[in-house]
Amino acid sequence: MSGGKNFTLMIVPEGVQTKVRRLQIPKKGLWAFGIVALAACMAFFAFTIHYTYVIDQVFEARALRDENARLKERLSMVTSTVDDVDTRLADLRSLDEQLRKITGLQDTKRAAGAGPGTPGAGGSNQADFALAVPLQGDDPTLVQLRDALVDSRISGLAAEANRQIASLAELVDHFAEDDMKLRTTPSVAPAKGLLTSSFGSREDPFTGGSSMHSGLDIANAPGTEIVAPADGVVVLAGEHGEYGNCVVIDHGRDTKTLYGHLQRFIVKVGQTIKRGEQIGNMGTTGRSTGTHLHYEVRKNDVPVNPRPYIIR
Repeated sequence: MSGGKNFTLMIVPEGVQTKVRRLQIPKKGLWAFGIVALAACMAFFAFTIHYTYVIDQVFEARALRDENARLKERLSMVTSTVDDVDTRLADLRSLDEQLRKITGLQDTKRAAGAGPGTPGAGGSNQADFALAVPLQGDDPTLVQLRDALVDSRISGLAAEANRQIASLAELVDHFAEDDMKLRTTPSVAPAKGLLTSSFGSREDPFTGGSSMHSGLDIANAPGTEIVAPADGVVVLAGEHGEYGNCVVIDHGRDTKTLYGHLQRFIVKVGQTIKRGEQIGNMGTTGRSTGTHLHYEVRKNDVPVNPRPYIIR
């Protein structure tokens, strides 16, 4: 019970003989205690919130440090990979230049773009730029510079790779064209045997007078195999006047070869022929005095001396 300025607290013991005790508590003291208790609870609550926040910040900072370490490691790996690609491209450029020196082919693909050593295109200037940016340090400015350097080098390497692909494609086309020229240029003897008549002026075996012999005569046994001296397409396979059974192959670039007096031919018009492939057998058809092959090389349909074309 309460009264006046104090609160009276009565304490009644269980025993009958024990007196009832009264405890006077001032109202101001009770209010002060309540306020102190409330303040203590609020302080404890505020401390708990602050502690939780601090713990959360600690974990977040640790996560950021771990993420930063992973990013640094990743950046180091990317930088190492970029360096390796840069080195390989430099080796590729060197090989490209050597091949162009051998072939005498000008680098028209690189002329319009950046060459070796151009910033952003690989080469020594990249290394100079890299040395200008400190590799260590967590300063945001340094981080941005290092990221910018890596981005710039990757863009430069991509552009250089595209130029190198174009350059190599040009070289491939050049070598493919050379290979095609080699494959389609008559360079082997069309048959084995004895050379009985050369290209040029000679005594005509039928009239005894002087006449122009437009090819080579190669004599051997009947049925001797005759092969194509280069790749080409058959444009004639049949009887052809004084040549008898005749085959003509077009090798491209205004070059044709003719094979006369064949016993037989085993090709047909429009057929694609490879060097060394058999086209027929030696005979003595047409205007002939014996078994032999009459072989001609024609440039723009004009007979030329076949001897320079026979390498082996």
